Amino acid sequence: MPARKKRNTDVHVLLTGVEVVAVTEKAVLLEWKEHDEVFEAWVPRSVCTDGASLGKGDKDVATALWFAEQDGLPYES
Repeated sequence: MPARKKRNTDVHVLLTGVEVVAVTEKAVLLEWKEHDEVFEAWVPRSVCTDGASLGKGDKDVATALWFAEQDGLPYES
């Protein structure tokens, strides 16, 4: 059985062009536009650096690199 790859939870990236459009106790809904197409993704607050304080309208969102890559979120490299 192959060994599981460990996620690096210490590396965070700033998401680009996103805005928080909805919130729940445990997650935020992000929206962004690419090539005139609108995308949305729910992101758990636990993978965001300031997850507990994120609110509707926030645009500075940093999340764990592994999560951004896994979910295809736009981020600065």
